[in-house]
Amino acid sequence: MRKKILIVDDDILLHRLMRHQLEQEGFISLHAINGREALNLAFAHQPDAIVLDIVMEGLDGISVLRELRRNLLTHDTPILMITSSTLEIARKEAALHGVQQFLVKPFGPAQLARHIRNALSPADAPAPQAR
Repeated sequence: MRKKILIVDDDILLHRLMRHQLEQEGFISLHAINGREALNLAFAHQPDAIVLDIVMEGLDGISVLRELRRNLLTHDTPILMITSSTLEIARKEAALHGVQQFLVKPFGPAQLARHIRNALSPADAPAPQAR
């Protein structure tokens, strides 16, 4: 069964690139451009992993992360945080909520896919597609 990945980022171009790469790698992608939409999709679809931008207008990534961890449906969902910021305080806050993987923008599409596969257990992640 293909794994569902929720991508949460307000940068539309980056969002499209991530979606394309993950679909090429055999994942099903869900998309949110803000924190509220991310929570609604996460609770409704229970993705296998979430790619979450830290810096977004409105409900930021750390606030979304807190809500995801409070809900039994998403409490254990692997989350990969992405950001253009290197703020150590944001990383520490995310780590307190179980986030172990971070990507700093800009990053390559293959790097994203590799981090997602690492976040999922080896038996759950699809094998890389031949090109």
